[in-house]
Amino acid sequence: MTQIKAGRSGVMLAAILFSALPSLAVGTAHADANSFLHEVHSTVRVRLLDRQALQLGHEACNVLHKGPDGRATPESRGQANQVVSRAARKLGVNRHDGLDRGSVSRLVDSAERYLC
Repeated sequence: MTQIKAGRSGVMLAAILFSALPSLAVGTAHADANSFLHEVHSTVRVRLLDRQALQLGHEACNVLHKGPDGRATPESRGQANQVVSRAARKLGVNRHDGLDRGSVSRLVDSAERYLC
């Protein structure tokens, strides 16, 4: 009888641990987006809303990893910079002084580091 209780306890413990895994994964992804936003807001000269920064970051990710084996290449980084510049204009980010090349490059680097 004691052996059955120990077996049930082990099963319950395993079920509890497995049920916590999805929340841990969500927390990690959320932390990466937060890290991206923190870095972008502290290094990019133009003020961006969080949703704008995330949209531009995802635009960069869509282009970055089109190289061999899904890796970023100098060419894909250049293309990502162009895509982000165009997308920023469409979002109205470039109305006044806009995103300069350095800001675009830093945003793409941050996206590669935290979002992709």
